[in-house]
Amino acid sequence: MRHAMATYKHSEYFWFLGQDAIIMNPALSLDDHVFGRLGSLMRRDVPIVPPSSVIKTYRHVPAERMRFIITQDREGLQPDSMIVKSGAWANYFLDAWYDPMFRLYNFPKKERHALVPFSHTLSLFPPPLKHALRL
Repeated sequence: MRHAMATYKHSEYFWFLGQDAIIMNPALSLDDHVFGRLGSLMRRDVPIVPPSSVIKTYRHVPAERMRFIITQDREGLQPDSMIVKSGAWANYFLDAWYDPMFRLYNFPKKERHALVPFSHTLSLFPPPLKHALRL
């Protein structure tokens, strides 16, 4: 993702989609299906790490301030589909997530669990949390 951001410097958003994902309806555009209705898709005041984490998403952050969109399933955060808005925050997020401490640590569910300590960091440093969204 960092390579794509460096190569396509004028792109506003970058979508990482895992190799096993299937796009069922390619006629849907991200602009219409996600960005156009972001405010109604945002989950507010819900646990970052379900089902009962004390760290929750903010209630009053406007949709236009979102810098990170990630999906979630019954197991928790799902890093196989995420959208990052280019800029300083994206660089911070990718640097933190790709840090050797996270990459080399033996998390039981790899990337999914690597987001858990990152979500705790978000609670300690609220400005990044204001830019996170789960779908």
